[in-house]
Amino acid sequence: EGFMASTTASYMTVDMLALAETGNKVLTERIDHLRNADGIAVMSLAVMGIFEVDGGKITGWRDYFDNRMWFENGGPTLHLD
Repeated sequence: EGFMASTTASYMTVDMLALAETGNKVLTERIDHLRNADGIAVMSLAVMGIFEVDGGKITGWRDYFDNRMWFENGGPTLHLD
């Protein structure tokens, strides 16, 4: 649903490049590999993310990536509300 439904990917694997935390925030630098049901990467994106944590649960999650990279890799126009 949402993001994954807008692609031909069935699942995603992640290469974590860097991880940092400050207070209740966790920052990630990673490469997300969107894969089809056969395990073939249909798209790979460099992503920066921030997770906000409270009581051991994620209360906020934002990811940032270069739109140009998305479209150059065949990504469709996203309409996420």
